[in-house]
Amino acid sequence: MIGKEQLVIDWRDFVRGMSSSNEMADGGFSPNTDCINLLTTPGVVYNAAAPVNRSTGATGQMIASCEDPSGNYQRIFLSSDANDDGQLYSATSNGTLTARGSEDTTQNYIQGRADMVAYQGEVYFTSNEYVGRYSSIGSSNTVNPQFFLFNSALVPHPALVYEDNIFYGDGNLLRRQTSAGGTPATILTLATGIIIVALGIDPGSGKMLISYVSQLNVSGTINTQSRVGFYDGLSNKLDRTVIIEEMITAFPTAEGVQYASYGPYLGYWNGSGVSFLRRFANIAYDNTELMYKHHFTSIGSTLYFIDNLQIIAHGHPYQGSPKVFYPAFRNRVNSNNFFHVANLGNNLLCFSMSTSLFYTVDVTSVSDSNTLSFDTNVYRFPRTIEITGFFIEYADAVGASVLPGTLLYLNKSVIGNSTAFLGLSSLTNTASSGIRETLPDVLGAASSRGRTFQFRFTQSDSAVNIGICRIIIYYNVVE
Repeated sequence: MIGKEQLVIDWRDFVRGMSSSNEMADGGFSPNTDCINLLTTPGVVYNAAAPVNRSTGATGQMIASCEDPSGNYQRIFLSSDANDDGQLYSATSNGTLTARGSEDTTQNYIQGRADMVAYQGEVYFTSNEYVGRYSSIGSSNTVNPQFFLFNSALVPHPALVYEDNIFYGDGNLLRRQTSAGGTPATILTLATGIIIVALGIDPGSGKMLISYVSQLNVSGTINTQSRVGFYDGLSNKLDRTVIIEEMITAFPTAEGVQYASYGPYLGYWNGSGVSFLRRFANIAYDNTELMYKHHFTSIGSTLYFIDNLQIIAHGHPYQGSPKVFYPAFRNRVNSNNFFHVANLGNNLLCFSMSTSLFYTVDVTSVSDSNTLSFDTNVYRFPRTIEITGFFIEYADAVGASVLPGTLLYLNKSVIGNSTAFLGLSSLTNTASSGIRETLPDVLGAASSRGRTFQFRFTQSDSAVNIGICRIIIYYNVVE
């Protein structure tokens, strides 16, 4: 008997995105899920595309980037190695890197402090100590890492192009540069001890947003006064200031929506503060993990950002749907966190990690590599049930003798086995031709009785680009 009752997991769950935690079901699947693509075919869970290694010639990890205003290259990157030395790179549309200028062995380039902007045909980048200048006009590739000396070292030096000027944070000073090659000058002085952390633009008023704190707090570990000031770019004082619960580290945008990151949290900027959106439990209070500016990018209407080993997406899985979170990619090359993520155009997402590694991945493509791991929500039943079987429907044909993946179930009702999967259901196609669905053997009652279950589908190496349309769990209530 296949089972009198059934639990259906299908597109209605997929398009709800990931839940807030593994113990909640406010989304359609567990946040323990890895490497899924919800965009290629809405309503189907595909494996994310395989990454392409573009690390040739790279030394150090990319920590910041901006578009190349000269149009000669797709993007300009700033790297930092173990000695905090900077090197600029140009990248073509497919992610091929070429070093520009020589490595800077005198300044310090740190995640969360360094920044980079394009301005009037040139690129300007910041270190602990200086503003650097890069020009790629014509055949020239001139790099000057000591273009302008900051007043304060060991603090973030955010940069923003606003009203055709560049503005730099320099401790309690806001510097303004009014032309290419022009000397940045102090335009605004905040109180002594204030540290400017991030710059942005308020979409409602069009004013500049200045996130600042009352003492150096680049890792977010200090309970310090945090504020956001509104500024017109011309005056000697702020237009107004609002108090924020925690230091804002970035003001990313996607689809015209202004976000704000603070600590391990992401929210919407509402014009007078931050509306909480989600907490990310894996992000620690550390400048290498907090969501600073260059940990964000957007492609189309989707925001992508780094969550240590993962890249999380926040976007619409189908037309007219609300935005949801889902894990778009995970570092399976090694166990190191991502340093930087950026949009290379042509739907290519690029990212870097230790040691001197740089990859690209197409966010609209799918792959047959074994990276996908889809975890359902945890299901809790009021009475003990016995799971008797599974049914899986695929969007693509699975060839004869092909193992598309494995489906495992976790019986969390068994004491001492809350973190170990019990039982294994092989999904190998034993037919002589392709199939789009499979009904595995019925499980034994001894290991499949309980009140709390979770299920995981892991794609196999030998799979084609299959997509999961539906999973049905059959069960009986134990009398």
